[in-house]
Amino acid sequence: MSEKEIMEEIHKTVSETIDREIMKCLGVEYRKPKELNCNPLEDLKNMIDKMSTVIMCSENNKKKLEEQELPGMTTIIPNRYLEDGKVYMVTDGRLKRDMLECERIRRLREKKTNKSN
Repeated sequence: MSEKEIMEEIHKTVSETIDREIMKCLGVEYRKPKELNCNPLEDLKNMIDKMSTVIMCSENNKKKLEEQELPGMTTIIPNRYLEDGKVYMVTDGRLKRDMLECERIRRLREKKTNKSN
């Protein structure tokens, strides 16, 4: 470790200790501050995923849904295994995030194949 890194670590430890002791004097439970994610692109994706609406439907229903005026943050994901006439809205946050990430990857692959052709 360099001298600068050592000084930063000492400063961080001293600050946490002082914060903890002040909180004890005030009778408040000390909670360590949440570490910030240093990846703004990942933070942006997470925000978009939280605000997005994901709809799953059959491939035939996708065309009908696209004709409707749906909100701007709506992603329609076709699934050939779903019955015609059935439309599902994904509400589970983790599942929705994973589905949107898969959709992003699929679109990137499509762009790459279109550029190479």
